[in-house]
Amino acid sequence: HEHLDSGLIVVVSNSHSSTNRNALFIKTDQKGREQYRREVLAIRRGVIYNISNFQDSVFFASGFSNSSSTDVFNPYLVKLDSELNTIWKKDYPFSITSAPYNLVHSDSTVMLCADSLIDHVSWRTVSRKHLFKIDNTGKIIWQKTHGSLGYFTFYSKIIELDNSALIALGHYEQAYISNGEFYPTLTKLTPQGDTIWMHRLYYESLYSGQYLRDIALSPDGGFVMVGDASSDHRPTQDIWVVKTDSNGCYTPSCHSRVYDIRLGINKLDEEPIRWRVYPNPAHETLNIELKNNETGHYQLFSLDGRLVLDGEIAQTNQLNVTELAPANYELVVKVGSRVDSKLIFKR
Repeated sequence: HEHLDSGLIVVVSNSHSSTNRNALFIKTDQKGREQYRREVLAIRRGVIYNISNFQDSVFFASGFSNSSSTDVFNPYLVKLDSELNTIWKKDYPFSITSAPYNLVHSDSTVMLCADSLIDHVSWRTVSRKHLFKIDNTGKIIWQKTHGSLGYFTFYSKIIELDNSALIALGHYEQAYISNGEFYPTLTKLTPQGDTIWMHRLYYESLYSGQYLRDIALSPDGGFVMVGDASSDHRPTQDIWVVKTDSNGCYTPSCHSRVYDIRLGINKLDEEPIRWRVYPNPAHETLNIELKNNETGHYQLFSLDGRLVLDGEIAQTNQLNVTELAPANYELVVKVGSRVDSKLIFKR
């Protein structure tokens, strides 16, 4: 992390024994030459993942702490002055599965931390996306949990907008269930942490390995996210870039979903349509396959909202796309009251 004087702060874990692990902050000059180091004695075993400027001469560092006899972790925060001396350190009494990777200084007196909160279903440890807000003394102002329980479910990044609303990038996974869902989420929250809308994002389907690792505001008020994704049909991994508008949308059908959510209609709670489309990218033909012996209706839209193809779907349909111009399209599938969509690229 860059220091106020344009030097660097390097954060490492300094292990003295299996039960004693402290955070070590190393200050360097602009050329990477060490100037001094500060070790923070952990409350238990402490690991720091993130450090952030707060106000003009204060830093906050975040990670987790735990004892050597348990896999239960607690959020761990350290407040430092400009010389990296410890002002205070705290761990918080709620169990998490992922460290609070992301800190946002919301205004001059508070910070926001994103992580996941542990729960238990039968013998499995599961988690739910978790967000908490603290003041500059470390006191909790509020904490919120969001979404469904999953086996690898967390918030990883928060952005605060000019109107103090929050955008949270997260992940949901049911990896240990056959055909379990596996997808990133993009959520807009009020300044008090209540959900305004949430979108599931996916590369090819809700059931393939896919992660969005980082998010940034774009000049037009939308969001850009980057990550990686694996395919159901290829043994390779792709770079994944997503650009959305200010409502978190990148397809025409998404805007109606945001409108429904604001009216209190959340169709994400319905049983999802199980389907796949291949090949993608497509050249001459595009196959749509519905699972569970279902039938439905398809519509293919250009990204400017123009309908280019539509028709009924039996269990498997083959579409002729030879005449379509090379471009991205949105394929919308409707089964009863349920609607889902995927992005298609025509070569």
